[in-house]
Amino acid sequence: AGDSVMDTDLFADTSGELNDILTSDDLWWDGAEGIKANGGKRIKLYAPSPWKPGSSYAHFDDATYDGGEDALMTAAGAKIPDLTVGPRLVGVLKDLGWDAKPKK
Repeated sequence: AGDSVMDTDLFADTSGELNDILTSDDLWWDGAEGIKANGGKRIKLYAPSPWKPGSSYAHFDDATYDGGEDALMTAAGAKIPDLTVGPRLVGVLKDLGWDAKPKK
């Protein structure tokens, strides 16, 4: 729905509603630089059910990005072509305040 999971007025910590969102397979990065790096679309995040500590929401979606230029940022990392940081991760890092630059 476009609501931020960081908004504790909408999703209280440890609530069932937050759990439902974080395990919905329907969680997206909505930062401007990440969207720009993804061709104007939000980046799908890893949100499996059940919850996977250390992987859920902290990675890009496996089915969408594993094997591509952002495979390094997937939870599975089964098909990482190389250790180059992809453009979507550079966009997310910029959204987080890093002075990230894509490889030329």
